[in-house]
Amino acid sequence: MPSAEVPSSFTKEINLLSTIKAKVDSDGAGGPLVAMFVSKGIDLAADTITGAKAIVFDNSFKELDKDSQNFRQQEKAIMKIIIKHTTGACQNLKTLFDPNFKSIGDWGATITDSGRMIYPTTDEEWIKLFTDIKTKNDSYVMPAISPLATFLTSNFISLTTDATNCVAAKTLRGQQITARFHSQFASQNRNNTFKPVAAHLRSTVAYLKKTYPDNWKTLGEYGITTVTATKAVKVRKIKIAFGQSKMNMKLVINSVIENNGTNAIQIFKGKTMEGTPIDIAAGGKWIVVSGYSRVCIANSSATLPAQFTILPKA
Repeated sequence: MPSAEVPSSFTKEINLLSTIKAKVDSDGAGGPLVAMFVSKGIDLAADTITGAKAIVFDNSFKELDKDSQNFRQQEKAIMKIIIKHTTGACQNLKTLFDPNFKSIGDWGATITDSGRMIYPTTDEEWIKLFTDIKTKNDSYVMPAISPLATFLTSNFISLTTDATNCVAAKTLRGQQITARFHSQFASQNRNNTFKPVAAHLRSTVAYLKKTYPDNWKTLGEYGITTVTATKAVKVRKIKIAFGQSKMNMKLVINSVIENNGTNAIQIFKGKTMEGTPIDIAAGGKWIVVSGYSRVCIANSSATLPAQFTILPKA
C-alpha cells in the first residue's frame, strides 16, 4: 500500500506549504481542512510569513556555506604548493645528509632511525615545518651557503614567496572557520524559525491521510507525495569502542544480532543498562524477542573494540 511522505528537507517543506495554502484557498470556507485548522490553531497566512523569514535564513546559510567551501578550496590550492616544496626540501636534505640523515632534525623535520620521513597531517603542522626549514635556511649568511641553495634555485622555489602564501593560507583558514560558524548559526535560526510551521505541516499531512486513506489523488492535490515502493531494510554494521556502549537502540522483533567481533557483547533490556544482560559471545547470534525493541548494548571488553551486525528479519 502506498504511504504519504512527510518532507524532510526545508525546500520541500516550503514547497509543500505553498501548495497546501493554494489548495486551501481554492477550497474556500467549506474545505476539508478548515475545521482542523481552527481546532489546532493553524493559520496558513501566518505560517507563510514565518516561512518567508526562514527562507532568508536559508539563503544566508547557503551563501555562507558556499563561501566556506570556496575559502577551503583556495587554502588547499595554496597548501598543495607549500607541501610540495616542503616535501621536496626534506627529501633533498635527507639525501644530502645520508648516511647521517638524522641531521635533518636540525631543520625541524622528523625521521625514524630507519630513515623514513614522518610528515605532518594537518595544514598547521605543514606550515610549522616549512617555517622551521625557512628559518634554518635563512640562518646561513654569506659567505656561508645553505645546503638547500642548489635545490631551491634549480626548482625555482622562493621560500619568501612560500612564506607569504603561508600567511594567505592561514587567513583563508580563518575565513573558512568564520563562514562555517555563521552558516551553521543561520541554519539553526532557519530550523528554529520554521519549527512550528513544520509541526503544522506534519499535522496536516496526518489529517489528510486519515481523511482520504484510499484517495491518493486527492493527497497529491495538496502537494503530498505518495511512495509506493517498499523500503529495503538494510543490514546495520555497528562498532563499539572498548568500555563503551550504545544506549537506547531501537530493534525490530525477529531481526538477528550477530557478534562478528572478538569479544562478547551484552544486551540490556530497555533504555538503561539495568538488570541482567543477555551475553552474546564472539561469533554468536541472537534473535530479537518481544520486549527487546529498545535495548542498550555494551562492549564487555576494557581493551578491545566490539563489532556486531543487525540482520533484518527474514
